[in-house]
Amino acid sequence: MKARIFRYVSEDTPSTRNRYDCCGFVHYVKHVPYTPHNLELARWHCSHFTGERTGLLIGDVVACAELDELSPKDEFAIHVGGRRYLARHFAIYLGGSIYLSKYGWGGGLTITTLRELQKEYRTRWPLVLVPREPERTFSVPMTVYRA
Repeated sequence: MKARIFRYVSEDTPSTRNRYDCCGFVHYVKHVPYTPHNLELARWHCSHFTGERTGLLIGDVVACAELDELSPKDEFAIHVGGRRYLARHFAIYLGGSIYLSKYGWGGGLTITTLRELQKEYRTRWPLVLVPREPERTFSVPMTVYRA
């Protein structure tokens, strides 16, 4: 995950910045295929947020969501515990109550708290999303020399 964030930051220029919105950014960092404006819930385990100290791991994705029972089908609708939520923003937990997210298509990266994200996006229901497939890991071939 750290390598993907570093790669994104190192390639971040005004011409490349609009490749991802907040949802696309978390997909990129977590190595989950992404089609713009399509969360594709089949690729994620979704659950209620129970607090940073009760099982949230560094690198987990948190969706700032609002209860949404009545609106028509939406590409960012998440069903958890028999209820329908509308995700308004996505962020990656970095530890110590700090989250990393991308602000819209043309914006840069932001580092903030969950409380500030919820206030900014007017949401009350944080949800945790974990990729169904484990993140890809890459090994670097090593040459072993013997004396």
